[in-house]
Parts: sequence; structure tokens; C-alpha cells
Amino acid sequence: MLERWRPDLIDPAIRAVRRLVRPDVRIVTGGIAFYALFSIFPLIYMTLTLLTFFLPPELAHQLAKPVTNFFSQSVEPLTFEEVDAIQKMTPAGLSVRAFLAAILVLFTATSGAKALITGIRMIAGTADRTRFARFQGTSLLLTATLILVVWLLGALQLIATVAVQEAGGLAMRFASEIATIVDSLWISKGIASFGVFYLILLMSLRGHVRRGTKALAAGAGAAAVAFLGVTFVFQLYLQYSVMGTIYGAIASLIFGFIWLSASVSSLLLGAALATEWAHAWGEDEPTGPNA
Repeated sequence: MLERWRPDLIDPAIRAVRRLVRPDVRIVTGGIAFYALFSIFPLIYMTLTLLTFFLPPELAHQLAKPVTNFFSQSVEPLTFEEVDAIQKMTPAGLSVRAFLAAILVLFTATSGAKALITGIRMIAGTADRTRFARFQGTSLLLTATLILVVWLLGALQLIATVAVQEAGGLAMRFASEIATIVDSLWISKGIASFGVFYLILLMSLRGHVRRGTKALAAGAGAAAVAFLGVTFVFQLYLQYSVMGTIYGAIASLIFGFIWLSASVSSLLLGAALATEWAHAWGEDEPTGPNA
């Protein structure tokens, strides 16, 4: 049985790991993690600022924590004082701050998307066939799509939270039990990461791996499993680490960047596996100039 799986699964996986450990790919991994670090947090706080401005203070404070935890479990939610300060802002002042935050998010996120697409295409061996205009358009489209996906998932969580709060005790208990089961099994994280990784691979490997193929789905699935693994280890560290000292805080920041780099490596591993499996399964596109 092992010999039967070797040409279709094992040998492509070995070649994918070799693609991943190339020096140029390792350099790009750090660049992607750096840009992702400086685009995630502005996106979180811009969302929370807009949220607390357009909602009543009590509801805004109740929803700030679950939204923050949805984006990143290591970011503190807004306090009552911060919510009140945002509520007292004028629309003009908020518009200026939101505009500046949007520019910062788009700039850093677009730079991160370019680095991400470059890294994926370097692994796939198609970086030299990238056209400038289409590359810029693909990076902008990927950035906008990912931001909209994040905001859509956050909006769905807000709708569910408000519906549960207004539905009564039975619905509250039922939703709480479902949420506990989902969170304990990490079903939501797995589905969300698979969907996002599949979208990224689909847009980045366009012209190299045919759309809707088993290789893309398998690569995204492998990336999601690897991402869940490194995320579980990082959250396990945060749970048992000493955060009350300066050394513990510094160590957490260092491990946070390591987790971010490992998450990027998980996605690049998925890209390498998708490329190799597509070649082994006959699902790769003919060579030619592409986006």
C-alpha cells in the first residue's frame, strides 16, 4: 500500500518540503509575517472604533470583547472609558481617523498580499512569468477580498450575538452549548482557515493549477491543519506562560511573531503541496504568461 501511495502522495510531499526550505522562500516568509503583523492590528482597532461609534455604549462594550477575540485572542478589548470617548467623538473627527486607518490598513495589507503572492509563486516556480499590471490587480483584489471576508465573519458573529441576547434564556443556553462544542473542537477555526487558504491559493496559483481541482483543495486542507497545529501550540504557551512580568511579556511578543511566521509557512506549505500534487495528478496548467 505504501508503494501505491508513494508516487501520488509521499514523493510530492517530500518535494514540497524541499521547495519550502529554499533560502529565498524563507526570506519571503519573514517579510509576509512582518506586513501581516502591521495590518492585523489596525484592522482590529478600526473595526472596533467604527463599531463603538454607531452602537449604543452598553451594547458596544458587550460586543467589543467577542469581536476582538474573533480577530485575535491576544488583543485586549476596549474599556468603558474608551467606548465613551469614541461615542463622544464628532462624525468629522471619526471620519478622519477612520480614513487614515483605512489607508494604513490598505497599504500594509496590500504590501503583505504582494509578498504573499510572490512567495507562493516562487514556490510554484511561476514568479518569472508574472506581469506587473495583473500582479498589482491580483494583490489589490486579494487584499480587498480578505478584508471583506474578515468583516463579513465579524458581522455574522455580531448578528448571532444580538439575536441570542434578544431571544431569551432557552436560545441563550442552546447557543452557548453549541459555541462551546464548536470552540472545543476548533471547527470554526478549521473551516474559516480552509476557506481563506483556498481563496488565497486559488488567486495566487491562477494559471499554474487548474481551478476547482483536488490539488488546490488538498493543499488548502493541509495548510489549515498545519495552521491549527501551530495555533494550538501558541495558545497552549499563552495559557501557561507568566504574563505578569516584563520578561514574560517580551517572550510572548517574540513567540507571537514566531507563531505568525509559522502560520505563513503553513500557507506556503499548502501552496507547495498543491503545486506538487497538481503535477503528480495531472491538474497543472500548461506553461505560459499569466497574472
